[in-house]
Parts: sequence; C-alpha cells; structure tokens
Amino acid sequence: MSKKISITIILAVIFFPFCSFGQAAAALWLEKAEATIPLMGNKVINPLVYRTTETDTTFLKNTIFQAPHESAINVKNSGTILTVPLPDGTSEDFRIVLYDMMEPGLYERFPEIKTGYGVSTGKSKSTIRFDWTYRGFHAFIRNHGNTVFIDPYSFGDKVNYVSYYSKDYPAPAEPFVCHVEGPVISIEDSPAPVEKAGDCIFRSYRLAMATTGQYSNYHGATSAAQANLVLSAVTTTMNRVNGVYEQDATIRMILIANTDDVFYYSGVTDPYTNNSGSTMLGENQTNLNAVIGSSNYDIGHVFSTGGGGIAQLNSPCTNSKAKGVTGSSNPVGDPFDIDYVAHEMGHQWGANHTQNNNCNRHNSTAMEPGSASTIMGYAGICSPDIQAHSDAYFHGISIQEMANFIVNGNGNNCDVPLAFSNTGPSVSAGSNYTIPVSTPFVLTAVGTDPQNDPITYCWEQWDNEVNNTMPPNGFNTQGPVFRSFDPVPAPERYFPRLPDLVNNITPTWEVLPAVSRTMEFRVTARDFNGTAGCTDTDNMFVTTNIAAGPFVVNIPSLPVTWTEGQTETVTWDVAGTTSFPVSCANVDILLSYDGGYTYPVTLASGVPNNGSANITVPTGTSITARVMVICSDNIFFDISNNNFTIQQATVPDYGVAVSPDDITVCGNEIAVYTIDVASLVGYSSPVILSVSNLPAGASASFSPNPVIPGNSTTMTISNLNLAAGGNYTLTINANSIAGSKSVDVKLNLLSLPETISLMIPGNNETDVDLSPTLNWLSDVSASYYQVQVATDPGFNSIIIDDSSLGTSYTIQIELMPNTTYYWRVKGFNDHCEGPWSGTLAFITLPCSFFSNLNDLTIPSIGTVNSIFNITHSGTVTDVNVDHITGTHSYVGDLTLSLIAPDNTQVTLFSGICGSADDFNLGFDDQSSLFNIPCPPTNGVIYQPLGNLSDFIGTELNGNWTLRIVDQSSGDGGQLNEWELRVCATNSTLLPVELTEFNAKPLQQTIMLNWATASEFNNTGFEIERRSEFETDFNAIGWVNSLGNIEQGTNNYSFEDARAIPGVLYYYRLRQIDFDDKESYSGIKSAIIQGEENTYLVFPNPVNNTLYIHCTGSFSPGTVITLTDARGSKIKVTKMQDYQTAINMELLPAGIYFLHVDSESQHWVRKVFK
Repeated sequence: MSKKISITIILAVIFFPFCSFGQAAAALWLEKAEATIPLMGNKVINPLVYRTTETDTTFLKNTIFQAPHESAINVKNSGTILTVPLPDGTSEDFRIVLYDMMEPGLYERFPEIKTGYGVSTGKSKSTIRFDWTYRGFHAFIRNHGNTVFIDPYSFGDKVNYVSYYSKDYPAPAEPFVCHVEGPVISIEDSPAPVEKAGDCIFRSYRLAMATTGQYSNYHGATSAAQANLVLSAVTTTMNRVNGVYEQDATIRMILIANTDDVFYYSGVTDPYTNNSGSTMLGENQTNLNAVIGSSNYDIGHVFSTGGGGIAQLNSPCTNSKAKGVTGSSNPVGDPFDIDYVAHEMGHQWGANHTQNNNCNRHNSTAMEPGSASTIMGYAGICSPDIQAHSDAYFHGISIQEMANFIVNGNGNNCDVPLAFSNTGPSVSAGSNYTIPVSTPFVLTAVGTDPQNDPITYCWEQWDNEVNNTMPPNGFNTQGPVFRSFDPVPAPERYFPRLPDLVNNITPTWEVLPAVSRTMEFRVTARDFNGTAGCTDTDNMFVTTNIAAGPFVVNIPSLPVTWTEGQTETVTWDVAGTTSFPVSCANVDILLSYDGGYTYPVTLASGVPNNGSANITVPTGTSITARVMVICSDNIFFDISNNNFTIQQATVPDYGVAVSPDDITVCGNEIAVYTIDVASLVGYSSPVILSVSNLPAGASASFSPNPVIPGNSTTMTISNLNLAAGGNYTLTINANSIAGSKSVDVKLNLLSLPETISLMIPGNNETDVDLSPTLNWLSDVSASYYQVQVATDPGFNSIIIDDSSLGTSYTIQIELMPNTTYYWRVKGFNDHCEGPWSGTLAFITLPCSFFSNLNDLTIPSIGTVNSIFNITHSGTVTDVNVDHITGTHSYVGDLTLSLIAPDNTQVTLFSGICGSADDFNLGFDDQSSLFNIPCPPTNGVIYQPLGNLSDFIGTELNGNWTLRIVDQSSGDGGQLNEWELRVCATNSTLLPVELTEFNAKPLQQTIMLNWATASEFNNTGFEIERRSEFETDFNAIGWVNSLGNIEQGTNNYSFEDARAIPGVLYYYRLRQIDFDDKESYSGIKSAIIQGEENTYLVFPNPVNNTLYIHCTGSFSPGTVITLTDARGSKIKVTKMQDYQTAINMELLPAGIYFLHVDSESQHWVRKVFK
C-alpha cells in the first residue's frame, strides 16, 4: 500500500463552553487572523482550507477537567456543555464526559492528560472525541459525512487552533506502503461461523504502544524527562482511533500503566529499525515481551517516522500480539490517525483490504470500487482513487471480519468486558427486486432499537469480483460499481445520490448498470447508546434486466410553468417495465418544491404504469419544482431533469392539500390528517369533503365539513381496531361549485401484537434452572419482545426488564435458589405495543452451599485434597465454585481441580500467571469473563479451564474434592477457604419413595407408569397435564394408593386416552396424604407421532457435530435454523434427507435453539454445548 501523507486545512470559530454548574462562558473562541498568530513550534497541520481561532486556555481546560466521568452518568444526561468551532464558521454544543484511556498508574504520573467524548445537544446527532494533553486541545467530530478535526496551530501553542474538514486535507505527498503478515483465511473458506456483526459486548484490551526514537524526537522529546510530549501525541491518536472502534467494533484499547517504558528517544540506541516496517514487526514483539511482559498486554503496536505500515492479521491475544507497525514522516492529524493507524490496527483485529483496484487487493473482501474510501481501503494511494483520504468508518465486510475474530476467534480470549447497558439494533434490508437498466433506484431499510437509541444506516454493495474496468462503467457485469458513503440517520439510500441526480451529474463512482446483472447489497445499522455502538446487518439483491429500461420521466422536462388548481399531464417512458420480470403495474407521482431533494406532496398514488397520468396541481408556488415517478411496489424511479415553476392561480378556484399524506398507525390508534382548502383568486364557495377506499370496519369524520376555502379541517380515521392490517390508499374527494377534485393519501395500518402465549417454564413449574431460558409462542405482528421477571406477582420488584428479538430469552444473571419468580412478555413492532401476557410463576432449583474455612497447607511439590461430604441425594443440575482463596509464592506451579463423588473431574485453572503470588477467585460456566488477570487475586468469578457442566446429571451424594497439585518444588503455600454451591433436583420429591416415573407414547394414547418403594398414609395420586400450547396444568385423572408398604414395590399406571397426536404434553403427579398434605413429582413429557413429524436431536449436549433426524414423513421444504439464546440466527439450511448435520465445533459454549419449520409445523428444541 502506498499512502501519501500531509495535512492542510484552515479554522476559525467562536467557541462557548459552559460549565456543568451553569456558569456563562465569555467569548471563549475568537476569530484570529492567521497573519497575527506567532509560530510556537513546527506547523505540522496544514489543511488546504481551514479556520483559525484563539481560545481562553484556562477556561477551556477547566471545562474539560470538571466534566463527569462516564461511570457516573450517561453522556446524554451530562450537564457539562462543550461548544466547539466548526470550519464553516458555525459552532456546535456537545454534552461531554471523561473516560479512562489509560490504566490508573499512567494517569497518576501524567495528570494533565484527559480524554473524553460527547454527543451533540442539537438535532445533528454529531459525536465528538476530545482530549486535553500537554500539547493542548484536540477534537475529532463525526457528523455523518462531514468529519471535522481541531488541532493546535503549531507545536507548543495551546491558544491558537485550526478547524478543518477531513476532505480538505491534501493527498499525501509521500508513499505509504502497507503490508499484511501471516496466513489470510478468506471469509468464505473459513470453517468458523460467519459473524456478520458483533455480539454487543463492550470489550476492553490492554494496549502497549511503543515509539521509536525518531517518532519521539518529532514530537519534541529527546529524553524520558519529556515522555509527557510523546504520551500526548499517542493519546490524541488513540483517542481518535478508539472513537471509530468503539462505534464499529464495540471495543476500546486502553494504554497500559507502563507503556512509556517502551518510548525511546534515540534512533541510534532504540531497539527498532525506524525505516523498515517488516523488520520492526518482529523487533516490537521481542521488545514488548522483554520489557512489558507477554502477560501484561493484549495488543501491541509501534509508531515510527518511516517504513510505512505492516501488521499481523488476527494477532491480539496471541503470541504475535505486538506485530503492528505504523510509520509516517508526518505522524499527526487525520491521515496518520485514521488512514494509517486505524487501518494497520484493523489488520491486527482481522480486517483485510477492501479496494477492488489491483494494489494489494484481497479477493474475498474487495467490495469497494477503485481505491475504496473506508478505513481498510487505499484512498489516495491506489489509482484510480475515489478520494484523497479514508472516511472514518469501516466497511461492512471489515466489521464482519473483525467480529469473527473478536467474537469467535482469539480476540475473545483476553478481553475484559466493560459495563455497557445496550442491546443492539435490528435491521431488515427488505425484499429482492428486479429493475430496468440505466434507471435510478432507492433502497430502504427498516431498523429498530429496543432502547430507542439513534440508529445510522450504511448501504454498501456486496460484490467482490474483479471489475471489468475501473472507474466502473455501466457495462461491467460483475464487481462493485457503487462506492460506500458515511452512515447516516436516514434508512434510505438513493443510487446515485440525489444531489447528483437532480443536477444531472453522472458520478464516477456510482454507475447504473446498462446490462443484465445481479448486485448484492448490505445495510449495516449502527446504534449509539452514548458510550459505544452495536451493529446489525442484512443483505438483499437487485437484478437489472436489459429487457426493460431506461425508465424516464418525459413531461415535465423543460422549465415549464404550472398553475395552482389546474390539471396537468405527467408522462414517462414505461420502457418495458410492466412485463416480467420487472412487473411494475402501478406508479406513484410525487412533487418536490426544493429542486428534487424532498417530495412532500403525492400527486397521484397507484396509477396504472401506462406512461401518462393527469394530476391536479396543488396549492403552493415554487420556481424549483420537480416530479418523481416511482414504481408503487418496486424501488426504481426517475426525476424530471429540470426545475419548473408553479404559479398562483388566475381564475377563482380552490385547491386541496393534505398533511401528512402518509400516516402509519397501530390498530388501537386513530389517524388524523389535516386538509387545507386553499382559496384561489378569492374563491369562497363551500367545499364538501368525503373519503373512499377506507379499510373495512373503519370510519371517517371531518371537522368541520363543509369547509370555506381559506380554512382547514381535520379528517379522523377511527375504529381501526376492527380493520385488517395493511397498506391502504385513501381517496379524499372534494366537491364545490367550481368542480370536483380528489387527493390520494396513504394509511399504513399496523396490526397490534397479540397477547403473547407463554410456554416454558410453565405455571408453578418447579426445579427451574438458576439461569433459565424463557420461551413463548411467536406473534407474526411482533418484531421484538419485552421480557420482565419479578419476585412478586404485581411486578413491583422487577429484577429483569429486557428485550428479545426472538421467542426466547436466557436470563444472564443467576437467580436465587428455591425462590418463586414471576414472568411476563409483551410484543412490539416498529410502532405498536401489544398487551402484557398473563403472568406465570416458577420455582428455582434448591441449592446447597458448603464452605470450608480450615487452612490446608500446600506443599512445595505434591497433591493435597480438601473434601466436602454431602449426605443428601439428588441429581446435579449446576455447580459453581463461589470462591477459592489461598497463598502461594508461584501460582504458575498450581493446578486446581474439582472432583465429584463419581470421580468426574473438572480443571479450574492450571499454570496461570507464572511467578505471580496468591489466588482469590471463583468459577462459573456462565461467567462472561474468560481471561484471568495476573495476579489472580481480585475475587471475581471467571469461566474455568474445564466445564463445570460436566457435573450435570451426576449424583449429589458423596465426597466433593478440591484437588491442588503443586508441580514444581521450591514454592509452597496455603489454602485458606473455598465455597462450593451445588444445585440438584431431588429424585424423591414426594413423601413416598418414587423409584420410577415415565411417560411413553403409544399408537393413540400416552401411558404413564410409576413405582414406589415405600408408602405410608398415602391417599393416592392426581395426574396433571398441560399441552405445549397451554400455560397451566390441569387434572385429568386419579389413581388410588395401593396401600402402605415398607419393603417391595407398588406399581402404578395411567393411560391418557385424550392426547392428540402431534402435540407435546407435560405430566406430573400430585401426591395427597390422608391429612390432605400434598407434594408434586418432577415433570415428564411425551408426544404421539401422528400427522406431524418429530425429530431426534443428538448428541445433546454437543461438542462438534449435531445431527437432526426426522422420525416421520420427510418434507423436502423443511428448513432448519440454529439460533443463539438471544434469538440471533447462526445457521439456516434445508433438510436434504431424513438426517442433516450441523457443525458446531467452533461455536462457544452455551445454550442454543434448533428450529425446524415445514409447511405445517414449527418445532423447537434447546441444544446445550
């Protein structure tokens, strides 16, 4: 890769920050003529266009230092306002907080450095990253396409600043070469599951940043006494880099406390070859391991002033984690921070190049035309270039690659999750379409966010084939022809962009196909909860067909004049679009008053696509009017080529305009339209209104009616709860002496989510897991669900209030044992909220706690055991080691294991932390923490080396042993205490000794059999049943006791002759004593194989391959979907035969759901791994 580097831009802004306590700021930022600014040092920021300002340094610094920390308040609620200058002469206010980009030890030694971020107080939804360092103030502002940088005018100047747009920085003047080291596995060849977006866990990683002597010298440091200047430069760069990674990859890199130990000040004596990136790659790995220690950082990098960039792919958390180099002769500003550092670190996090040009092209990810424009492209250095610099975001393919590494790869082995209350967005790209050639089109996503966080959308072409020519032309039959643009709040993207279309410009990097071809597109939705973002993606296809098109608006085309209230004719070239496969039967005709940028008026809706339609010119004048004709049920359109005029009427008449003309409502709401009846040339006769094409069951009213021109009325559509959901075109009819008119409006009626039917756990179900998965039936009207769990039936003490995109929710916290909980669910869609379901109760498993506080000596070499003897019986369902504490002078010698009574053994940890001393930690399979820090003494719960789930199903009764093996001599220690928590179902929940209970399906009935080994004063057993579609158990029969026994066996049976084939049933026994005391058995289930199929799923739990076997009549259209506990799809496939296999080897341990769907059946099973 060859990147040129230089920075040129100009600033001047008025900056009014306000303190959180409301102190009014003076004119903090004043315009400053550049000629009057003295040079305090080298002027290294040199944009082509920029603004210069001066500031009150003390006030600015105080504002920043008084901002709250992110842990104290969400930035959206911060009272500290920072006003920053923008290059266009305006300013913008941001609510700000501070965050920790350094470990505490580093902050303590360099207290003048602060890093923070903020969100705009206005409607722009801009975000800011800023820092105050020993070099003054720096800022990086992202505003959906207009990236702004603010930097000191020159080195050492804390008073004067430049503000500039990224696009105004010149192309680099020097070559910048980028290389990727290591085996590159393309996405399509990788055996790992494809993670389209991250998992919405906010991960932090420890960053060890080294600098060569030349880099330090560039920033004014010649000895360790000036480490503050080097750290200032590193902080500014990494703060900006973090701003991108936190939004797109949900990760944060934190400088380690002693990173300055690898700042060097002499190019002669430092351990680096400054001008050779490939040489420095190995040098940095060796040096950081020697100085910092391999266990003390997660990702390493080195900054230099030469040698270009090179990085090891997928390197953090591995033995190659320090293999990242960025070198530039001008290591400051936008080109260095975004084009180079963010790019090289992108390689480390798993992302390959995205440019389709033949310069270090990577075949499977070459999704962008030309040089590309996103971070992993070669903007400005790979002719033909789209632009001079990279935009500050990652392409969707880069997000996918990094997510695969961070979620499924080694990136998941050394992170520390940060507190982060966010649920990611959900997005749909919509249907696939066939359109005419050489015709503009618009793609529109539908996105939702359970927490109503703002969402941005980025539509990108998803074709990586080598393009026929670059820049692309309309005859390219493969590869990308549309460039990527910054994420924006609007869910739609016009191809090409509207500014080009309305100005009749044919853009170089957005080319409409003139041939038949299929293009794939991906939309990436990013949310932002104030701290960081999560992503979701979806793909769709657009096929162009040469048998149709171009679709063109013919009239109006010239700069004609229309008159309010008159009838005009709009014509267009149908161009074969009514024929298959485009099949566009109807079109909508829209009017713009602002030159074609917005279309607030619908002139006609759903008119036949026959090339001509008469319309009534609405009221409202314009000299920049345009008309758009768009297919009613497709995505293609055209816009009239020139602005035309709409003038006032010249004869008495009236006009009718409706606002809004497109309303979306829920079935329990009303739709209200405002109808303005305009008086043209003094017309005053009453206008009588009516409406046609109402949904069946709905009613309409006008207030007032009739209407005197010059006034308005409201039309209210009510009783929508009686109407079917759908998209309706209503026709408002107006009648008066001057004649009749009509206006079409749209009513999008959304069906209300139904009352949700809760499934599992059933009402009053006992022995429920401490982290259970709640299941309910799907509602087609709901796009997501709200789940609440409480400790009281009135939901006054809610412990879970969360959302789920699927029909299940796994409780992530561990509930209290032997406790009654209550749960309920309601459905939501884009606009509508359904009612709460009924409330079900469940009782968690009983658990036992065992503590050993007796000290046990750990010899310098050998094995010791600490034993609990559990005297009561049961089947183990969960095991946690809540904590183990002890002393030992070399923890790396130790292996700790837990052994069950049946000799099942699970290793908790082994050989960790080398020479570190002591241990204080716990273990739980459900912990989100994988990586144990060194020393392991923070008392936190981690995932064990082995799986505690191996104990599930074993017998509780007997000796439970904590075994400590010291494998090396010379060091000893002591086990101080440990605590074991074991949950188990009791195999004898009834007062009688129940030795057997099962439910077996016969041909037409289900047979229950049970046996007792002892009974005393037992009246008998009531048999209770519920189906998979019911929430409560109901009594279906009674069996008398066979009498008291002390030895021997009483055998019982009951035949359920009312069971329906194909329905899953659950059974339990209610045993009643002579004194009316009662107890319940465990629950058994069975299904009669009737008309519907059932499926065998094995092995379960699974390690590698899961098999699904159809036991009934195989249907070739059967679809198998594997989802995680959140409902996110992992794999979708069709059953090719009676048995299908799914590879789960590389999936993380946890709970999954297998869905089998045929034309007549939906079947679900829980899968454990």
